[in-house]
Amino acid sequence: MKRLFIRILRFKIGLLAKLTIWRFKPFIIAITGSAGKTSAKEAIFAVLKNYKRVRRSWGNFNSDLGVPLTILGDFNEKDLNLFSRNMPAGANKFKKLTFLLKVILSAFIRVIGLRSPSQIFQRKTWEGKSAYRYPEILVLEYGADKPGDIQELIKIAKPDIGIITAIGQIPVHVEFYPSVEAVVREKANLISDLFTSDLVVINGDDPWLENLEKRTRARVKTFGTSSDCDIKISHFGHLTESGKIKGITFKLEKEGKSVPVDIADVFSISHAYASACAAVVAEHFDINLVSVADDISKYYRPVSGRSVILDGKKNIQIIDESYNSSPLALKTALETLKMVSGRRKVAVLGDMTELGQFTQKAHEMIGEIISECVGPVRNREGSQRASVSNGVDVLITVGEKAKIISDRAVRSGFSKSNTFFFDSITDSSGINIDTIEKIKEILQEGDLILVKGSHSVGLEKVVEKIKKL
Repeated sequence: MKRLFIRILRFKIGLLAKLTIWRFKPFIIAITGSAGKTSAKEAIFAVLKNYKRVRRSWGNFNSDLGVPLTILGDFNEKDLNLFSRNMPAGANKFKKLTFLLKVILSAFIRVIGLRSPSQIFQRKTWEGKSAYRYPEILVLEYGADKPGDIQELIKIAKPDIGIITAIGQIPVHVEFYPSVEAVVREKANLISDLFTSDLVVINGDDPWLENLEKRTRARVKTFGTSSDCDIKISHFGHLTESGKIKGITFKLEKEGKSVPVDIADVFSISHAYASACAAVVAEHFDINLVSVADDISKYYRPVSGRSVILDGKKNIQIIDESYNSSPLALKTALETLKMVSGRRKVAVLGDMTELGQFTQKAHEMIGEIISECVGPVRNREGSQRASVSNGVDVLITVGEKAKIISDRAVRSGFSKSNTFFFDSITDSSGINIDTIEKIKEILQEGDLILVKGSHSVGLEKVVEKIKKL
């Protein structure tokens, strides 16, 4: 009975979201993909927010509940945290129910126009005047955990701009699809019904997205590092100070012209891709490339756990990618790590989940990539000396699936003495202190540490402990 009641509430919230779209007619930018959705959303928001009234999805609210909640209101973080991935499914049931009922009531009143949105939400400026007006633009993430998810979200809010960030060789959530091709078809549902006046934005470096223009009537524009992309990323590197990484630097190019972009406190080229995606969207609103570069540098704020640089004690730096992991995202992180020299580099990698029949292949592929980072170097006399790394010096894996990575890396030539495996970093009491202590013993002063794994592994706990070394 309780489950039926919750389903009814969710249905009503979805219906009210549709009615809200119908009444206020916001311009809708929808983003899907197997990696990079949240970063692209944040970059687009950073560029557009000074020109229009813009609201974007909170966190990764990209489901049939998260998208309607974004449409219905700019709620406070405390309420939205009730539905976050960190909240156990059965926790705070009464608070969740109370919040959803409040959402339904306020949305209903707003849609039928009995009172203004400002009266409902009671938003006040410091002068005491209402500051609430419905957004002109919504920037929404559309998740696709299973077949049909994209179509259901389109029924709620059909986009004016459809963005597909990336698919990758083995996409996340492929466990719930018969094939990678089926994942591509699901993502392509976002753009298949767009009008000729609409815009499709895709990653021009992803082979799976090469022929998507055949699936839409809308204009198609691309971003990436390829020379034929409409917005091209070039000259990617890292900002450094006293030997520490402080952010990334790159150029955005369009029709032979380029602008430099610097982003503080991030590590991976994935943030450059997000910026290039935002530049394509900005062009639709007649915002020039110089303004895009300036706005990204000033206002782009990375989301916690998504390739953020954190400083620890003893000159240790952490590349925090603990929020989630997929073969494409991890491959990108490792390739970016190769660019850093002069420091010992440690990779703490957890399971990549929801890969189904591709689980073994995906983890072995990562193991091979890591082994390719290390090779024997010969001196001028031709004799072999110690191996050096241009990628990973020490490999720590957490979880049974991640063990496939370390096993494959060792079989392919990675140093066994520099490889460590742990079953889990959690136990019945919460965090496994013994495991954390053993990981801390492996680390040295000045290490650069990449931490990445699927959310269920809980590697964010490792990040917090390493920061306090």
